Amino acid sequence: MANVLLVEDQPLIFTIIRAFFGGTQHVVRAVETGTAAVMAVLSEKPDVIITDLQLPDMKGLELLQIMHDEYHIPVVVMSGPSIADEEDEISTALKMGACAALLKPVSREQVLSTVHRVLAGSYAGSAAS
Repeated sequence: MANVLLVEDQPLIFTIIRAFFGGTQHVVRAVETGTAAVMAVLSEKPDVIITDLQLPDMKGLELLQIMHDEYHIPVVVMSGPSIADEEDEISTALKMGACAALLKPVSREQVLSTVHRVLAGSYAGSAAS
């Protein structure tokens, strides 16, 4: 069982990804902002964080930097349909230490297999689409 922190500001995506973990042993805490994510980490250290790159209060790259440098928590980044800026952000995120990247729309299998690889320590900074 793992504690997963999901950081996603779009309610539909937030609900779908959280539902992906139904029937698993993982406990998912979901928040909508980077600030809320930092506060969640202070109160309960998650085993892995899944974050959108576009958050209302900070860039996902900023959150990645904080989680990677200050808390040493594995981070999986998510991005919307591929556009040049987001592709650059994914590449940057992987170079900054993100464990993996998921490209929306994501499937249950993609999310769960990525989280399992991260928890097992068998990731190499890769993008899944």
